[in-house]
Amino acid sequence: MNNKNILIGTPVKNGAKFLDNFLNKLNNLSYPKENISLCFIENDSEDDTWSILNEIISKKIPIHEYKDITILKLDLGFLLKHECRYQIEHYQQRINNLVILRNFIVNNYLKNNDYLWWLDIDVENFQENSIEYLLSLNKDIVMPLYTHNTYGYHDCASYTNLNGKVTRLYELTHIFPNEEIIELERCECAAFINRKVFDSGLRYLFVDDEYTDLCGNVIPCKLEGVSFSENAKKLGFNIYGCIKFEIRHCDC
Repeated sequence: MNNKNILIGTPVKNGAKFLDNFLNKLNNLSYPKENISLCFIENDSEDDTWSILNEIISKKIPIHEYKDITILKLDLGFLLKHECRYQIEHYQQRINNLVILRNFIVNNYLKNNDYLWWLDIDVENFQENSIEYLLSLNKDIVMPLYTHNTYGYHDCASYTNLNGKVTRLYELTHIFPNEEIIELERCECAAFINRKVFDSGLRYLFVDDEYTDLCGNVIPCKLEGVSFSENAKKLGFNIYGCIKFEIRHCDC
């Protein structure tokens, strides 16, 4: 069997307290490690993220079993505590920096890989067979259903038009309880993406347009994944939301 090569991309900032759990979950993935590349780009942390990341990987991760592991420090000069990242006044700078970091990963580390899976450092739990499942869907862009212990469903950006009504991804789980996936109009950045989407030349952009998200929040600029998926849709790539596949975020 010819396995697809998967790049897991993770920009990291102020993530020291999440690292041990996150790396354990990664290491427990059932997909063959020789087909997985890990890429961590740490930037502007005010805690011990950089040293802890290097220590855990060197001591607990079987480095030589993986296709590749990259740990890089790329400071952009923007200090921001983890708990402040969703404050409106920081959105523009935060999203602009994420655009830079995501494009850096795509441009430098996607080569020789077939899919890119964005995973946040503060993700608490995901299935061991996540990669096998996401690959089995055979779609251009797949958005998992993100949940949160405190806030429930953790997505104010992914939606479809259902009978002329904007319907969020989590709402579709109740409307279509027997479906696995539903085609979306757009999604956030935390998606599983076929390399051919990037081979089209598509990259993340900073779009300085104020808009109201699906939770009613007024956002001063588009989330980088929102604009990316909208442009992917215009180019004819399909976007699907997973109704059965959940990823849970930590309380933070």
